[in-house]
Parts: sequence; structure tokens; C-alpha cells
Amino acid sequence: MRLFFSTFISFVLFSFQANATAPINACRVNTETIQKYGTLISNAGCVISKNENGKISFLMVLNDNGPNDNGWAFPGGKPSTNANDLKEKGSLLQPSSLQYEEPAVCTASREAREETGSEVIVGDLVDKQDKFIAFNCYLLQPDKVSNKGNPEEIKEIKWISFDEIKWNKVKLRFQSNLSIATAATKQIQNKK
Repeated sequence: MRLFFSTFISFVLFSFQANATAPINACRVNTETIQKYGTLISNAGCVISKNENGKISFLMVLNDNGPNDNGWAFPGGKPSTNANDLKEKGSLLQPSSLQYEEPAVCTASREAREETGSEVIVGDLVDKQDKFIAFNCYLLQPDKVSNKGNPEEIKEIKWISFDEIKWNKVKLRFQSNLSIATAATKQIQNKK
């Protein structure tokens, strides 16, 4: 994974003009990802993975949004349209206008940071669902992952193996997380 950082990742300032008064924003995204997916606006999230001796695991969050909204999920959410909310939540973005539509790649980056407390670089697309786009994301500090996220919405953060997901050993918040985990696992196995 360190080879990936040194050869394929670059930090870019991502300028996105949603309308005449839209701000210029910055988020940590792979350059090729910006070129391919920079204009998409959608619910989005990060697939943060590790492969230890062939055992693939994903960093997932357990939401705390009420009894009907529990289960493990990839960090992610809705794009923000309120620039003040982005600034208040400590986003990597620095918007200056209230007229803003957040690109999916930046939604993934912001949501990962808000939900896990970890900063990531957004990489290539993993899977595109009907209402959710999942991107490979890479931890900037893989050795400093917390097990506690934003206490307002996250109960717990932990590494969950693909086998646990595949064999229904954990409750998933969204059934689509199974197909996202399957797609990510295939990508990882094909890189060998």
C-alpha cells in the first residue's frame, strides 16, 4: 500500500464550479479519480481496506441514529449543500459560499473524516449503486485508527473481515454493503 502512496497518489486542489456563486474547494483525491468522477454528485462513501496475509478486512462504522438505523456500514453519507455546515464540521473543504453542491469524491472524503476521525485520500471507484457511490480510500495514518467515531452518530468503528460480511456474521445497515465489499475484495485479489 505504501507503494501506492508514493507512485499513484498526488494531492490536488479540486475546483468545482456548481453554479455562478459556488466556491472553490479542496479535498484529498487521487488525480485520476478527479478526472473520471469529479462531476458526480451523489451519496458517497469510502471503502477502507487492509489485506493481512490474504485476509481482507474493511473499516466499518456502527451508526447510532435510532433503533431502526443500526448495523455496520462503510463510512459515507449525503453530499452537503450547506457550506457553513462543512466549515463547522471541520471538513477538509474550505467553502466560502452558501451555494454549493459537494462532488461525490469530496463527500466520501468528508464523511470518512467525520465518521472515523481518520483522514483519507480518495482513490478509484469500487462500486456505483443506485443511490450510493463507493470509492477506495487510503488512510493517511493507518497506524492511528480509532475505535470511536463522531459520538453524535457513530457508536463504534472496527475492522470487519470480508468473510464475516459474506457469511452474515455481522448485521449490515444496508444490504448493498455486501455487493460493495464483494467488488472491493475482487479488486484487491486482482491486484496480486
